[in-house]
Amino acid sequence: MLDSASHPTIKGHFIDGDWHPAARGFDDLNPSDGSLFARAPEGGRAEARAAIDAAARA
Repeated sequence: MLDSASHPTIKGHFIDGDWHPAARGFDDLNPSDGSLFARAPEGGRAEARAAIDAAARA
């Protein structure tokens, strides 16, 4: 789920074989110059629990 090659935007979390939309995200900045490198989803407790449960079933 990437939007562009120059500044990829990941719009969700890949959990248990499916994409789940993220309610919010954050900018990942290049530490050498502060420019935008990518946009990433911000996960919370629910996403962490879903990923842990999926891993336990794997």
